[in-house]
Amino acid sequence: MDGFRRSSLILLCLAIGIGAAYAQQPPPALVAQLMNAAGTLRGQGQNATPAGPHKLLTYRVHQLALSQPITVTVNGKSVTTSTAFRLTVTGGPFAVRAIPAVIEIDGVAAGAALESADQSALRFVTFDPALLHQGARVTVAYGEVRSDLPETLNLH
Repeated sequence: MDGFRRSSLILLCLAIGIGAAYAQQPPPALVAQLMNAAGTLRGQGQNATPAGPHKLLTYRVHQLALSQPITVTVNGKSVTTSTAFRLTVTGGPFAVRAIPAVIEIDGVAAGAALESADQSALRFVTFDPALLHQGARVTVAYGEVRSDLPETLNLH
């Protein structure tokens, strides 16, 4: 089973088992599709020096247009949206593990991330436009082991 399929299976299990813990419950198939969908680049980091135990390098934020609106729960409220956002964090290698990588934004768990097939990136999708904001501090956590992205988000 390749990394993307294994990661999709992990995401499906997470969505079923602990989806409520992250305040968003989109269909797992849609999230898997959005992991590689084309989008509009909204921000990109410039760091070239690996940092932390996960050797984080930099990031990209893409805005993704959905083919049809979806209703999800964001911050305890039901919201209908036609837009998603994907955060890609580069570094690693990020091997598929028993415990998924969790993306934290400003010290708060935002959701599970999927490893890319080549293990050089983690991808996280959110439907909350306020989550990935200017100056946000991004942390990658595998259990208790955390790495801070060496730069904050700079969006345009």
